[in-house]
Amino acid sequence: MSTLKFDDQDESDITKGVRLVLVENQFPANECEDYYCFLIGSCHGLVCFYLKAVSKHRDDMMFIWNPVTDEREEIVLPDKYGRTYLYEDSCWFGYVPSEEDYKIFLVYSVRYKTQVYIYSLKEKPVWREVHAGDEVPWSQSVFMDDSLHWLSGRKWIVKFDLVEETFERVPFSINEPGLFENSRDVLLSVIGGYDSLCAMFVQYPVQQILNTDSEEESEEEEDSEEKEDQEQVLELWMLEEYDNWDSWKRFYRIELQDGIFRNPIQVIGFTYYGIVCIRVEHALWLFDPSDDPPSYAIVRDPRFAKVYKVTDYVESLVSPFNLP
Repeated sequence: MSTLKFDDQDESDITKGVRLVLVENQFPANECEDYYCFLIGSCHGLVCFYLKAVSKHRDDMMFIWNPVTDEREEIVLPDKYGRTYLYEDSCWFGYVPSEEDYKIFLVYSVRYKTQVYIYSLKEKPVWREVHAGDEVPWSQSVFMDDSLHWLSGRKWIVKFDLVEETFERVPFSINEPGLFENSRDVLLSVIGGYDSLCAMFVQYPVQQILNTDSEEESEEEEDSEEKEDQEQVLELWMLEEYDNWDSWKRFYRIELQDGIFRNPIQVIGFTYYGIVCIRVEHALWLFDPSDDPPSYAIVRDPRFAKVYKVTDYVESLVSPFNLP
């Protein structure tokens, strides 16, 4: 596990003082050999992660850990029998203000059956199964207004109330014809500085019409060259009024003109105040779209081949043994 550090020397410029810091594993090396580690979420300086057993002779484990104090508490999983598959992007850990409670939202398959569970640290050690039916999340879960939100295809947002434990399906009604035709990596998230739900995605511009007078072979070569020259575009749309699902408005549109962005990219996420994190091959790129032009920073470390998930993390002395 690693964290991004923003050095204090220049807080206003993300192109300076950004570094990748390895968080030393708190488990003995021989204990970790049979596990994969998946990040579930981070809240108030605590990190919740899931250890997936590689060997059938070991059980999966879940912990809440404070990297500063190195305190960790194991969360007993609802089902330790049979092979499991974790949908880590769908899982969530965080604080529900109206109940003054920390909760875990767990989505995984046991014996080929997908199950959804809720864990309350007030009611521990009880897990409650949620009968999600067709509303099982297959994409990233986003927290806002005591509810989790996720995309169901590109037409619907599913809202799960963590207090009432009920589902609601609402239209993902960004009303612009052809907007998603060439898009990928559609990501639902929240910009905390604006307290707004938002949607981010990357797309190619509309293809230019080629010269029809050219030879067929020349057209194919020109088409290939033109596709290579196409710049990828990142757009962010914001829901101006929460629960008014027709109030989507384009917040910004940025042409990713640097040469490195011609490679396949993946939107990983963005911070509370809107700094965007993108994975390009084996490197992380950060950029602040509020600057004009946007400022970029690259974070590369040969020890880390891939980045699967990012989350905001702020150091604290909160103890996982005294929650909530």
